[in-house]
Amino acid sequence: MTVLATAGHVDHGKSTFVNFLTNQETDRLAEEKKRGLTINLGYTYFKDKDQTYSIVDVPGHSDFFKNTVSGFSNANVILFIIDSTQGWSKQSEEHFNTLVELGKENFIFVYTKIDLLEPSAKYDDLDKKSDKLKKLNYTILEFDLKNSKRESVIQKIVEFINKCEFEKNNASMWVDRSFIIDGVGRVVTGTANSDFKTDDIYFPAEGNKLEIKELQSLNEKYKDGLNSKRVAISLKKNNKIFPKKGALLTNNEIAFTNLLFVKFRNKVTDKNFKRGTRRIFVGTTSVLIKNIWNINLKTNTYGLIELNKKIPIVNNERFVIQNIENNKFFGGEFLFFINNKFLKKHIINQSIKKIEMNSLFDLFTVLNKEFVQDSIKTVNIDDWIIKEDTLKKIETDIDQNYKEINKVGFIKYMNREYFIDQEFLDKVMKNFKNVNIFEDQIAINLNDEAVDNETFEDIKTKLGETLEVNKLEINQYDKESIKSLFLNEKIYRISKNIIIADLHLNILIKHLEKLPLEFSVSEFKDQTKLSRKYAIPMLELLDKKLITSKINDSGDRKKLV
Repeated sequence: MTVLATAGHVDHGKSTFVNFLTNQETDRLAEEKKRGLTINLGYTYFKDKDQTYSIVDVPGHSDFFKNTVSGFSNANVILFIIDSTQGWSKQSEEHFNTLVELGKENFIFVYTKIDLLEPSAKYDDLDKKSDKLKKLNYTILEFDLKNSKRESVIQKIVEFINKCEFEKNNASMWVDRSFIIDGVGRVVTGTANSDFKTDDIYFPAEGNKLEIKELQSLNEKYKDGLNSKRVAISLKKNNKIFPKKGALLTNNEIAFTNLLFVKFRNKVTDKNFKRGTRRIFVGTTSVLIKNIWNINLKTNTYGLIELNKKIPIVNNERFVIQNIENNKFFGGEFLFFINNKFLKKHIINQSIKKIEMNSLFDLFTVLNKEFVQDSIKTVNIDDWIIKEDTLKKIETDIDQNYKEINKVGFIKYMNREYFIDQEFLDKVMKNFKNVNIFEDQIAINLNDEAVDNETFEDIKTKLGETLEVNKLEINQYDKESIKSLFLNEKIYRISKNIIIADLHLNILIKHLEKLPLEFSVSEFKDQTKLSRKYAIPMLELLDKKLITSKINDSGDRKKLV
């Protein structure tokens, strides 16, 4: 299903054109009919042969701009309505700039009342937009209510749509309506992206799966595998919290954040951002902006955006910022959020200094592969990349300054100096075979001579030679002896009271050899004969040792060695 959204100045005929296509009214509220204008988003559709085309009719009046942008968010094609007798007007300009900054590319410019227009005046307003139009896929459609034939207009629209290319979007759905139907209960609606699945739908505000009664798309049972589509979800009463307009539904659990690192569509300056009230539109929600710091690279402008409140957001989600004071618009895409206070301070300082950088590696020491296009020498660690010279610098720093580092605490030091969080720290440290970390302290050049073998043999005897879990009270042993065993990886802590020896780790690895490349927790349990209580911590140790890696929220793993 293709989703179309209307755009254009108030009273230019958006709802009239939609009614003409669908034989349905989208203005349903009493206030809308009284005032003769669209206030809320209206939804309808038309069919051509075996295809269905959904339409979101947006308000044209500036008072309802929030609702307007909500309607644009997941549209594939824009029906841009222009009253040919009035031409390009205030909201025409506002809507067009917003759509361009949102990255919308497919436009049908519909000139209404074309029978009242002098031939010499045709499309003067579009000629003035020639630079922006070069980057768009568009066509022009002439329309007047008296003479235009519905079948002919629909045919032209469908022919254009068939030539369009649509981007693949995130597996998510922004809620644009939430209401109660007698006898049915709470219903939420939205435009779902192509990969959105019905099996597992998460509401991030609650953090749990939604309990769903029924899903429909245009009065029919919802089917996966379509393009963008209008979806209505009937929810069970036992949901603790119900989504409201502006909520995000996803197929995966995601975090809330108020600190966004973004990439802007065009170069921007401080002047664009520093003055006036600014708000960001993402999906069907909008939030006021507290601060913006822009970072200029030679080819792109990036930015750190601090919001007034936390929101859920998925990677690569499109957004548009409106400076309310001067009505300027700036669009881009969300890359990732910042959760390291030292990194935040670093980015802000670089922005204030107005340093033009060559690469994102001038800001970050660690980046996801998808954000790296540089020819810099790097080391791959799972899906992440770190510069070779940064890795060497860390090694030298640890070797020469480990006593000072231990005074600060290893984790805090790596956070502060290299912006590497604990999540990734264990993976980075696997590159240094002569360095071990125990209780946030560094030990260098460890060897078997440092091991208290007598203590180790006693522990091995008490633990046994099988995976049967035996609790061990390590406080009975000398503290330094235990520390040396941990640092030399002779013993491993599974949980507070559960310790295993190196031989048990080897047993686990032998069990892994009998499992497929990707396996479930159940398969691991069956193979090792461990209960879930002990299987999960064992798997977490294997993850930490980079022997396995968690691949989904169900706990499935893949073998790395």
